[in-house]
Amino acid sequence: MIDNLTRRAALLLASLAMLASVAPASAATVEILAVDNGWYRSDGVHFPSNTNIAEGNIGAFDYNNWFLFDLSNLMGEVVSATLTIFGGNSDYTSPESSTTYSAYDVTTDLGLLPSGLGGVSAYADLGTGVQYGSTVIATPGTEWTPMPEVVLNLAGALPDLNAASGGRFAVGGTSTLQYGTLWGSSYLLPAAKLTLETVVSPVPLPAGGVLLISAFAGAGLLRRRRAGQAAGL
Repeated sequence: MIDNLTRRAALLLASLAMLASVAPASAATVEILAVDNGWYRSDGVHFPSNTNIAEGNIGAFDYNNWFLFDLSNLMGEVVSATLTIFGGNSDYTSPESSTTYSAYDVTTDLGLLPSGLGGVSAYADLGTGVQYGSTVIATPGTEWTPMPEVVLNLAGALPDLNAASGGRFAVGGTSTLQYGTLWGSSYLLPAAKLTLETVVSPVPLPAGGVLLISAFAGAGLLRRRRAGQAAGL
């Protein structure tokens, strides 16, 4: 009987240690509004005070846009990400029937990006590099029409989002439009948001905590063993 009790004690202590050292992972949905947004023109111009996110062709210039986010309060691993560009942010027009709008990584220094000092290289950067996601936008013809909400799945951004956790993160945007403009005369700030699904990994209990739980369990088993011995078992 004592040998059986000893084996049971060992199994119980091992189980308690395992349960105490692992907590279930927790998931959360986080929405983060852009802290700044704008465009860069093909000649490298951007005005820091201008929150317009026009994209496409206006006169002699092409435009790419960008959105900047603060991830300083982000916790856990990002497992999915969506970029929503708010609808009703002015108008769009194009003789083309549709366009593909794509989101890209931004390698331009994020201090230079909103300052307007990124130049032509920043304009090019916003429409090249790692593609985070894309979506097709049906265009309305040559009449100026209120811009709809645009949603992109940013599956390609997950490594960069996790690397940027605790700091800042930017998304660049460009379309396949040859003629026409998206978000013409737009004005919103924030003009977009990130919706992130995060998972916080289990945090092991410190070794001292596991030992303390084991000690309490062991003391209880020892009392049971002594009681059995007193009864002549």
